[in-house]
Amino acid sequence: MLLTLTFLFVVVTPPLIAHFRHPAKAMLFMSAAVGYGCFAIGKKFIAFPTELSFGLPEHGASFALYSLGYNLTLMQIVNVMLLCGAVIWFQERLGAMYFPSLTKLSFWLLHLGQATSIGSFLALTILPSPRRYIDHPVAIDSFLMAQAASFYLSCVAALSLLGLVILSCARHLRKRVSA
Repeated sequence: MLLTLTFLFVVVTPPLIAHFRHPAKAMLFMSAAVGYGCFAIGKKFIAFPTELSFGLPEHGASFALYSLGYNLTLMQIVNVMLLCGAVIWFQERLGAMYFPSLTKLSFWLLHLGQATSIGSFLALTILPSPRRYIDHPVAIDSFLMAQAASFYLSCVAALSLLGLVILSCARHLRKRVSA
């Protein structure tokens, strides 16, 4: 439970501060990347000794792979947020930001999808070991549904963000050619 609350605090607080304090839309993406990165690094360094002494030897390897996949997922989210932040920053520098409110909406949908994906991982850690479908079918089904929903939400948000960038750049180019 403490890990989940820490995750929510570390990942949600930086974008909220950037949302209210900084007018640049790229700061939303960069602050979210910093939050996810800090959580990944903190979890890796804090949880590393407990992962090695997890208990029975037959559970050690699967738990280590689970933890590695979890941290790789966090770092992939950091990469996506940094890439989107760089594209939005470049778009702002060119003066081609025509839909700032829709860009913010796309960011929050993308952030919600990514946070739900990691949050469902955190909810799965509440289950006692071993984590098999036969032991906890309802929890595993809920986990899989949350993963699928967060994946589709993230894809829709990323595609809408891409569409906004392309539309804004096309409008900017058309404006420059006609001027």
